[in-house]
Amino acid sequence: MSVERIGPKWMEIDLPTYENNLRTLRDLVHPAEVIPSLKADAYGHGLLPLARACERVGLSTVAVATLDEAKLLRKAFLKCNILLLGAQPESSINDILNHRITPTVCTAEFAKEMSDRSRSLGLKTHAHVYVDTGMGRMGQKPDLLKAWFSDAQNLPGLHIDALYSHYAVADEISEEAKTYSKNQWQSLKELGKELGISNLHMANSAGLLAFPDSHAQAVRPGLLSYGISPFEGEDHPKGIRPVLSLRCRAQIVKAMTKGDTVSYGRTFAMPEDGFIATLPVGYGDGIPRNLASHLKVEVEGRRVPVVGRICMDMTMVHLGKDPVAHDAIFTLLGGRGPSMEDWAKGSERIPYEIVTGLGRRWTRCYLRNEKLEELVKPS
Repeated sequence: MSVERIGPKWMEIDLPTYENNLRTLRDLVHPAEVIPSLKADAYGHGLLPLARACERVGLSTVAVATLDEAKLLRKAFLKCNILLLGAQPESSINDILNHRITPTVCTAEFAKEMSDRSRSLGLKTHAHVYVDTGMGRMGQKPDLLKAWFSDAQNLPGLHIDALYSHYAVADEISEEAKTYSKNQWQSLKELGKELGISNLHMANSAGLLAFPDSHAQAVRPGLLSYGISPFEGEDHPKGIRPVLSLRCRAQIVKAMTKGDTVSYGRTFAMPEDGFIATLPVGYGDGIPRNLASHLKVEVEGRRVPVVGRICMDMTMVHLGKDPVAHDAIFTLLGGRGPSMEDWAKGSERIPYEIVTGLGRRWTRCYLRNEKLEELVKPS
C-alpha cells in the first residue's frame, strides 16, 4: 500500500478474522445468540465496517452504548436489531422510535413514556430491561424493579423482550470474585423466573469464558470478538485471533554518535554510534506515554526498542548499527510485532482503555485476504 494513498501511519483491520471470531463464539455458546458489542466505535476498530461484518455473519442483533452510534448504523442502512445499552433520557425517545432502535428500560417513568409515544404512532416498541444485580451503575435492584414491572408488562405500546445485567468482576480470579459473579447470575435468573421472562443475557467476554452457565439466551462479547483476551496474561481461546494491527513508516532515519541524547528530558543516550528512526506516531495517536521503556516494535524481521520519551506526535526507536530501507514498515502492534497484552502490561493499562483510546488520526485499512477492501481516511 502506497504512502500517497494511506499516509505514513495506518491501522489494519482483518475483516475475515473478525468474522471468524464471531462464528467461533457463536459455535462456542450455541444455542445462545451472540450480540457483539460495537460501542466506542467498535472498540476503536470502526463502527460501520464491523457492523456490516456482523450482518454478513448472520447475526440478528448488535449492541451500542450511545444514541448517536445507533443512529449512525441506521443511517447506514444496517438491517439488524440495534440494542441501545444503558439508560437514556426521555428526550431520546422520539429518535429511538424514528430509527427503530431497541432501548434499555431502567425506570417505570421511562417505560410509560416510551409506551405512550409508541402508541400515539401506532407502534409497539420492543425493549430490554436492565437489572442491577451488583454492578451499581444503573438500573434498579430486583426488589425495586418488581414493584413496577408488572405494570410495565401491561403497557400497550411496549413489549419487554428480555432482562439483562452485567458482571462486575467476571475477569477476576479470586474466590470472592467468583462467588460474587455467581450470585449476580443467580439473582438475574431468579428474577426472570419470578417475572415470567425467560429471555436473559448477562455474559460479557470474561463471563462468556468463566461462567458458561450464564450463556443463557444471549451473550454480549466485546473485547473477545476483536481477538483480545479479557484475562491478563492468558492466551486467546482456540479459534480467536487478534483483528487489529498498527503500522507506520519512519519520518526520518538518522545517524547519531555515542553520547547523543534523544527526546524530552534526555532520558536516553546513544551507547555507541548508530541509527535512530523517528516514527510519526505518539501519545496523540493513543500510544501510552509510559510504554516507552517497555516497547519493542518490529521492522524488517527484527525487534527494535523504543527509546527516549514518547512525544505527542513522534516516537523514536533505536536501530543499532543497522539502518533500514527508506520505505521499511514498522509494526507497532499485532502481526509479528508486540501484542495487545504486551502493550497493556508495559503501560499498566487494560486493553479496553488502549483500543478505545487510539483515536482517529490513523488511516483505517480494512483487509480481506490481504487485499484492501475499504479505506477510511482520518476525519
